[in-house]
Amino acid sequence: MKFKKIRTKMLVLILPVIVLALATLTAISTFSCSSMLTKQIQENMTTSLTAESAAVTECLDVVKSTATTLSRTVGNTYQTLTLA
Repeated sequence: MKFKKIRTKMLVLILPVIVLALATLTAISTFSCSSMLTKQIQENMTTSLTAESAAVTECLDVVKSTATTLSRTVGNTYQTLTLA
């Protein structure tokens, strides 16, 4: 193909390079953002899991202490009190 105008020649030569460069930059930024988002989500999930685990452990400790107190109270009084 022979292009007679200089702007057509430049467009044919430069445009594919620019398109290729933009596609490469888009791919690199997509992979980079994806890995950063995955890392950030993993950190948030770990933090949330730790917080929820601590809350559940605290609730179970309260239930345990209540059950222990109740069992001691019943253990001390079941022989001295009447069933009625």
